[in-house]
Amino acid sequence: MDLYGDKSMKQGEIYLVGLDPTIGSEQSKTRPCIIISTNLINEFSNTVTIAPLTSKKRKKPFPFHIPFKNTIIKIEHMRTVDKSRLIKKMSFIDSRTNFEIKKALIKYFDL
Repeated sequence: MDLYGDKSMKQGEIYLVGLDPTIGSEQSKTRPCIIISTNLINEFSNTVTIAPLTSKKRKKPFPFHIPFKNTIIKIEHMRTVDKSRLIKKMSFIDSRTNFEIKKALIKYFDL
């Protein structure tokens, strides 16, 4: 990785990410996460903003949970991590899911 980060990481890609160490109720372990930061940030920064996926479904989902295949994208657990936490690229999301993430971020931040 050079001074300006890894230019190949793109918004909407799913990576296996090592999230430990954590504190309290933060999402932990190594799990799939979607890059939600913009490509411009991803190109010039040594960090990316991610949203973790989980297979655990709540009885009453949060209004900013997004179903994706057999998982849930947890916008409320998004965080910015160093690119060194990204272990390997696994997949990517479709444009409809990307649109749903953007709508959820608008709700989350009350924009």
